Amino acid sequence: MCVRVGGKLSKLVEYNCGVRQGCPESPLLFDIYINDLLHGLKGVEIPGTEVMISGLLFADDAVVLAESPAELQIAQEKISALSQKCGIMGMNSCNGMLFTIIGKPIEQVTN
Repeated sequence: MCVRVGGKLSKLVEYNCGVRQGCPESPLLFDIYINDLLHGLKGVEIPGTEVMISGLLFADDAVVLAESPAELQIAQEKISALSQKCGIMGMNSCNGMLFTIIGKPIEQVTN
């Protein structure tokens, strides 16, 4: 990748895995991979409609919506699996995430 500044291109920077904090390509690469994040999650129904919404995405933030702790656990497992498959988030990052229901942390279980 090169960056154009003032009409001039920077030196070529190659990526083997991950990108640096603040890298100009970070948002684009994140958007490419994040599109699959919410697919296949049940989500919640918007009151007064038949529309289901599984989450909200903005920049590099995501909010996952679920109607029960069990559905939220399934969503967390799917997100973790996608993250590992695509290499978009290290497992250390996932372990630091806080999942809540109505503002109260939920217990993370392994089985």
